Amino acid sequence: MRVNYCVGFMVELMGGWVGFFSYDTVRYVEKKKLPFSSAPLDDRNLPDVYLGLYDDVIVFDHVEKKAYVIHWVQLDRYSSVEEAFNDGMNRLEALVSRVHDVVTGCILVASSPEILTCVKKKKITNRPLAGTIRRGKTSKEDLMLEKQLLDDEKQCAEHIMLVDLGRNDVGKSVSTNLPKVANKCKLLDWVEIGEVVAEGRLMPSDPKDLVHHVPLGPNAVRLWVDVAKQPDAFLWRPTSEMSTIEEAISSNVAWPADKILKGAETLDGPPVTTEKSEFLPDDRT
Repeated sequence: MRVNYCVGFMVELMGGWVGFFSYDTVRYVEKKKLPFSSAPLDDRNLPDVYLGLYDDVIVFDHVEKKAYVIHWVQLDRYSSVEEAFNDGMNRLEALVSRVHDVVTGCILVASSPEILTCVKKKKITNRPLAGTIRRGKTSKEDLMLEKQLLDDEKQCAEHIMLVDLGRNDVGKSVSTNLPKVANKCKLLDWVEIGEVVAEGRLMPSDPKDLVHHVPLGPNAVRLWVDVAKQPDAFLWRPTSEMSTIEEAISSNVAWPADKILKGAETLDGPPVTTEKSEFLPDDRT
């Protein structure tokens, strides 16, 4: 099945195959290390793989505060494109009407912020989460709790272990170049005052590098964007794929070297030393 997406409209999930792969699925891959003979008793008769093909999807965009109702139309089932379009519109109207019919009672919808595996444009991302602590009632208490969590050797050791496991797993699927691990950094607004617009990681870079088909340049560094603090902030070098910080999440971007907070060093390359921005207050370093 080949899917033609609408030009200019792309969300992370627009339907398709959704389901689960059980933990025992690894036994199909690691047959010598984890043979089925050593598997625990399957006393509930659960499938190893369970997938469903979804052609009706409701997507909630929590950033834009919008909901998108999506319906797949299989053109080969209709005698004309017009007939397919009309039938698709009727299905959409029925879906929208169901959205307004709220069922009484307690409804809980949740999703994990952890990315176990994400494949996007032939790039594999593994972002494990480990270690939790309550939020403080004030910003000062938040900082104190953050330091307390970072100083917890047990929590840090668990997180490092998960990063190593994820890196090894991703490495099995990568044909060239091992996954990179880089130090965290903060991106400062390059247009106005030195406000933090995003958080990310410094990646090994060379002036000859291309970032989304645009040269990196001698006064720029290559970054991986993790979090958008100011989603509407414009990228320093926009491309046809993205123009704002929000659109660059989980992707590489170029950024001025003097607009990156000082103190970053990649683990697989030489240190990247940058000076503190002249616009940045001392109490924010």
